[in-house]
Amino acid sequence: MKHTFETGRLTLQLICPADADFILQLLNTDGWLQFIGNKQVYTQNDAIHYIDKILATENLYYWTVKLKPDDAPAGLVTYLKRNYLPHFDIGFAFLPCYQGTGYAFEATSAILAYVSTKLQHETVLAITVAGNTASIKLLERLNFSYEKTIETENGTLLVYACKTNGSAIRKSVPEAG
Repeated sequence: MKHTFETGRLTLQLICPADADFILQLLNTDGWLQFIGNKQVYTQNDAIHYIDKILATENLYYWTVKLKPDDAPAGLVTYLKRNYLPHFDIGFAFLPCYQGTGYAFEATSAILAYVSTKLQHETVLAITVAGNTASIKLLERLNFSYEKTIETENGTLLVYACKTNGSAIRKSVPEAG
């Protein structure tokens, strides 16, 4: 999997232990706790173990989204294969101060463009909960459509799908600069 992506305003880098302070902050935001869940990350050491587990897991990719030019971490984009879904799914989470800025759209679009053109994944899924209206709106803007509702050990999830045949993804990718 590609390690680094660049967009007009952002750099996406595969997560690494140096991101521990940021991960500690993000995983304890109200939005993460409400819509994703408590990952039991309360200290920097917990965050390092969380990152190490991600890096050791096959088909699990997390990119830290950093602002240009100062490299301030703003969010995450994830791409992973869950055992209860037939295709990879993409996810995103941003610190509250960066929500509504277009960064999630820009970063997620870059990953979608890559997986559709370079990896030739024809379908990408996304999951969320019914109350996460901001994520649902962003998924729809990214050309995802509601597919179904599923029950998992973590509760009821909405599954969205994007057929990536290239055209839908390319028109979503923001212009560089």
